[in-house]
Amino acid sequence: LEERAEGGYKNWKFHGSNMRDFAFVAGNNFLIAEDKVGDTVIKSYYYKGHEKRGKEALDFGKRAIEIFNSTYGKYPYPTYSVVETEFPSGMEYPGLVYISTMYYDNAYSADHLIYTTIHETAHQWWYGVVGNDQIDEAWLDEGFATYSEGIFTEKEYGRGNGEFYYEILEENAKKDIEAGAYDGVILKPLSRYENWNDYGPAVYTGGAVLLNEIRKQVGDKAFFEILQTYYDEYSFKIATTEDFLTVCEKVSGKEFDDLFHKHLSSVK
Repeated sequence: LEERAEGGYKNWKFHGSNMRDFAFVAGNNFLIAEDKVGDTVIKSYYYKGHEKRGKEALDFGKRAIEIFNSTYGKYPYPTYSVVETEFPSGMEYPGLVYISTMYYDNAYSADHLIYTTIHETAHQWWYGVVGNDQIDEAWLDEGFATYSEGIFTEKEYGRGNGEFYYEILEENAKKDIEAGAYDGVILKPLSRYENWNDYGPAVYTGGAVLLNEIRKQVGDKAFFEILQTYYDEYSFKIATTEDFLTVCEKVSGKEFDDLFHKHLSSVK
């Protein structure tokens, strides 16, 4: 950050390296809580009256960075900001996430704040660092971020709670397919979804279920090696479903054509 006074105004110049896109939030009413994970400064920006949830957002963001650092690979940016905004849910950008002001209200369950923060933090790895075509292969970031919610749950609250989280995802996917919410295929371009009612179950839930099925087939050691290898090989690149399949097969020594066809239908 460079600051310069000029003609009664202040000019700021920002610099960021290896960032896929750029966003900012401006306001003069934010309170700030701050902490560190290694060399990374974690900041939570929140409004007056939301001090409790603002500090919780800092704690959740910090813990997520710690867990995903050890699970996937090191977070690459010097700062990470979790910001209370008017955005309706959550939104991710490199080094910065928007979290809805609704979730800072004590009238809402803390789970909304926890899991929105965790999900958007996971996008720092899956979308921010490992990029993908978000129009045609959205499951590669949304499915990974949703599955990361379960990883956070098992690391923070115990393996049993994590397994329960994955069971809920699988049950929800099964119910959505049976109800005709979507056809079980998660690799489709945005134009082939009618609305959020079939897009959400497919790319978020369906994508996470596919990852859990891979984990069941290869075991924890190989599964996490797959994720770490994928992160390492495709950092700051655009990865495809084919790329991920190749990593899965290379690391595990297994073939996944049948499993991928079941969920994706259009690879190989």
